[in-house]
Amino acid sequence: MANIVKMPQIGLNETSNVISSWEKKEGEKVQVGDVLFSIETDKSSMDVESEFEGVLLKQLYKEWDACEVL
Repeated sequence: MANIVKMPQIGLNETSNVISSWEKKEGEKVQVGDVLFSIETDKSSMDVESEFEGVLLKQLYKEWDACEVL
């Protein structure tokens, strides 16, 4: 079963974040707690960790793409 990684909200007023770098590639094994990608806003940055174990099937966004916060 596939799981969708949702873009976290960093600030109270943020509606989107930018993926600054991918740490895992498509097809790569992922463990809980592994850093999947890093995100940036105008004021801060953070790493997004996996909540699931499995394989990263698809990167729906590229580096420096803006993604809506869900």
